[in-house]
Amino acid sequence: MDYKNIIIESLNKRSDINIVFVGDEIKMNCPFHEDNNPSFYINWKTGAWICHAGCGQGGIKKYLMKIYNINYNDAKLILNKNNSSLSIKTLNNINNIITEIKNNGKVK
Repeated sequence: MDYKNIIIESLNKRSDINIVFVGDEIKMNCPFHEDNNPSFYINWKTGAWICHAGCGQGGIKKYLMKIYNINYNDAKLILNKNNSSLSIKTLNNINNIITEIKNNGKVK
């Protein structure tokens, strides 16, 4: 699966993060702490990420949990292939999306 759009959209409003594409990875300033030297890498194909400054590592679900401050089940809902109608641009309104998925089973 290609998570590039989800990753970039999650950082859309952060002007302090410089993104550099290196093969299948995105190298950037860590979105979870002040970072003057890019220490964060995320593979946009697998969603695997690591902060070499010590913020942690994980998969795409854990990334979404940290970046949007949501729980595991809500991250699963966002990535569920049954919700493929989910527009990446709507991720900025994450809480409304999660509520709609829970209430209706999908996003319109």
